[in-house]
Amino acid sequence: MKRLATLIFIPFLLSACGSDDEQGNSVSLSMGDMENGVAELTVTITDENQEPVTEGDISITPVMYMDSGMVHSTPMANQNGQLNQNGQHTATAYFLMASMNGYWEVEVEFAGKTHTFDIEVDMMMSDRKVLKGASSDLISHMGNDVARSYYLFNLGREVSDSQNQFTVFVAARETLMAYQAITDGATLNADTQYEYPLGTVVVEMCSIDCDNQTNWKTAIENSEAAGEYTASDLNLAGDETDSIDVRLTIGGERKTSDGSETGYNASFTFASSNMPMGMM
Repeated sequence: MKRLATLIFIPFLLSACGSDDEQGNSVSLSMGDMENGVAELTVTITDENQEPVTEGDISITPVMYMDSGMVHSTPMANQNGQLNQNGQHTATAYFLMASMNGYWEVEVEFAGKTHTFDIEVDMMMSDRKVLKGASSDLISHMGNDVARSYYLFNLGREVSDSQNQFTVFVAARETLMAYQAITDGATLNADTQYEYPLGTVVVEMCSIDCDNQTNWKTAIENSEAAGEYTASDLNLAGDETDSIDVRLTIGGERKTSDGSETGYNASFTFASSNMPMGMM
């Protein structure tokens, strides 16, 4: 699926340096262009002869160290995997906040060792939206039970003579360090007191007269990318006048801005300028 950047482009970032492990392997990290808070992280591993290392499991974990002392990760796709024939593995990070209230590091685990890389995350307040669970959908946070957070990310519009659609990525928090893409039949916080079977997931979108129930379009999940949902026939203009509401219903329960039945849906706009984002 082609993704169109809608808000901002951040130049390609490359880690300042790599690191070596006991086997003589060199480990480096590169970060792709940031689009709406989303960026690809690619790890490359070569041996002492600068040849690609093509075997071995790898894990990529971004970690945010906030000035307040809180530490958290962020939703990911393809976080764990194996090296390809080029000695690389690429994951997608859906960042929750910019670096302005702390700093981000990426931890790469390979061959029993953790390699750490500093990255800079520059994003906008509108790059991700948050919906909340109701009283039946709670998690533990700093010793208290709180409503679960669901994060929605703008993956872009496609507006042309043949396409008129919008795509989002949806993930939920399990802990500050663990997030899961939302898909039919998944279970959040499995085997804990906060276990939450998702059942049927329904993502709907609307851009015009959203009080009229017939204007909501049911989004289809990407069969090759858990948590990615696309709705079509949205009557989008492709400019800053577009506004798209996204409604998330899980197991018959709608997630809203405050978890209540009267709360708001997620809403995406395409203004030409936004303030940097620093709050979760």
